[in-house]
Amino acid sequence: MSERAPVDRERIDAVCRGDDSLAIELIGMLVDEAGPMLVALDEHVQCYNVTQAHELAHALKGIAGNVGAFDLRDAALRLESVSGMKQTPASHTLDVEMTAVSQAFERVRIIQRTWQSRAARKAGIFSQ
Repeated sequence: MSERAPVDRERIDAVCRGDDSLAIELIGMLVDEAGPMLVALDEHVQCYNVTQAHELAHALKGIAGNVGAFDLRDAALRLESVSGMKQTPASHTLDVEMTAVSQAFERVRIIQRTWQSRAARKAGIFSQ
């Protein structure tokens, strides 16, 4: 499992200019957009629709990277890479990469809830 934070502090600060409520909103938008994408992506992986999996992984990689969800971006990149190979990947390989995407997404969801809780207590999102 990765040691880095689910959302990169420097990236989200750069995007939001230190505005915690905007950071929470952007991560919420990522979660809202990516959730249905992950459901569809998993369906494509399970049905071995490699082309569709490749396209969705590419889209997920982009939206995750924009807000600094780098583990999710990297997991989506790996799935995009294996699903875009000239030689069709083994279904097990797709399953392994899909699991990594799902786990990274869950870590982003957890950080979203953590930030919301901290904001409700009037604490900074990066406070402990």
